[in-house]
Amino acid sequence: MAVSVPKRNYKNPVACASAFGRFFYAVESLVYYSQVIISPNDAGRCYQSNDPTSSELPDLLDTDGGVLELEETRNIKAMKSFRSGVVVFAGNGVWYISNPNGGFTATAYSVQKISDRGVESSRSIIEGQGVIYYFSNNGIMALTANEENNLQVSDISEERIRSYFLSNYAGQKAEGVYDDGQKQCIWWLPNTQGKGLVYDTRIGSFYPQKSAASTTYLKGPFSIENAVYYPSAMQSFDANTLSYNFSSPTNRQFKDFGVNQSAYLISGYETLGKF
Repeated sequence: MAVSVPKRNYKNPVACASAFGRFFYAVESLVYYSQVIISPNDAGRCYQSNDPTSSELPDLLDTDGGVLELEETRNIKAMKSFRSGVVVFAGNGVWYISNPNGGFTATAYSVQKISDRGVESSRSIIEGQGVIYYFSNNGIMALTANEENNLQVSDISEERIRSYFLSNYAGQKAEGVYDDGQKQCIWWLPNTQGKGLVYDTRIGSFYPQKSAASTTYLKGPFSIENAVYYPSAMQSFDANTLSYNFSSPTNRQFKDFGVNQSAYLISGYETLGKF
């Protein structure tokens, strides 16, 4: 009788991050971490070096790989190294994997839930000036750390543009970038006549944006040497092909891909010394 080798199906990671000389991979509610990488083969070794069944040397080493189970997580979307740990972004919250004594080892780590406000779009996560910003389903969140490396999450849109955010960005797949030259967070919705949002971290102000083009849409912005650019796509007349380009957010003719942009000015009052 022929015996077939049992097969095991492995799911691909939905997110990954590199920190402390290791790789971290997220699969469902599990986070795998590799051994400390000495050779390229170590990147996939998410297990310990010693034989755990050995009667002579079964000990777990600091440099070993392993797996963590985040039981409460639902729909992990992204991971990002931050300060002395790795932040795990899920649809129902944010978790932090770290070592209170610094670094990360297989024998000493902690897992802490930071917030119930999960991430809506993984591409909305950006970092600037030691702060991580991201879109939740009902606000713009800022993740910061104090001097004791304790993390906290606050809603920076609640007292400023909450109703505007809920009307225009809630449930949308925003894509963002941090403009280091202007110290601004820039998010954009990849649609025709898409909407954007700029957050100036220096003065805490938001600037809504909107494209007037009806045939061209912008993808997620990116930054090169303190300048921000946008990949743009336009459907050709035959409706079967797309043309791609890279675009700048400035135009001296005040046009969006040839379409006039409506301009307006908001001014304050002037009493001329009289009421």
